[in-house]
Amino acid sequence: ETNDDTVFSYRLSGAHAITDTLRVRAIAGWQDGENTGPQFSYIEADLLWQFYGREPYAPYKSALRIDVRQDERREQQRIGVNWLNQIDLTPHWRTRLMASVDKEFNSANDDGVTLETRARLSRRLPNDMRLGFDLYSSWGRTEDDFSNQRHLGGATLSGPGPVDTNWTIGALTGLSDAAPDAVFQFRLSRSLAN
Repeated sequence: ETNDDTVFSYRLSGAHAITDTLRVRAIAGWQDGENTGPQFSYIEADLLWQFYGREPYAPYKSALRIDVRQDERREQQRIGVNWLNQIDLTPHWRTRLMASVDKEFNSANDDGVTLETRARLSRRLPNDMRLGFDLYSSWGRTEDDFSNQRHLGGATLSGPGPVDTNWTIGALTGLSDAAPDAVFQFRLSRSLAN
């Protein structure tokens, strides 16, 4: 956490499919605050196993992801287990649900685990664009009786870009006192698969 009113976060990631059910990914993150300047934030590695719905048009898909993070700003390590689900409700409507449990190490607050959930309802638009409504919830640590909850909600718009890229823009607003007032997102991805 920082004392800055405005913080820019940057993330660079690369992923590789080992098999049709396993994927590995590496992520590096930076933050740039008004008072702190640019700082390296974390490095993370994860392994995702898609154990259900591997068919391209399966209406329900489910996966488990295990991630390990070294957080430089908080001087701690974290291990997380995430359960991801995608359900195609109709040809146009889709929902995604995620639940995660994280355990922190080498931290002053290393008791208990942190619980988080994410939910998205999206609709496919013309030209392969998709409009989504997102809810991000961090319920806090179990040892804290969930007294420091952070909830964010808002909309995202995604679509195809040039040179086989995909883009996403989003705006979220804080729904609880501990959450930031606003979070703006921009993501750009490109697949290198042939």
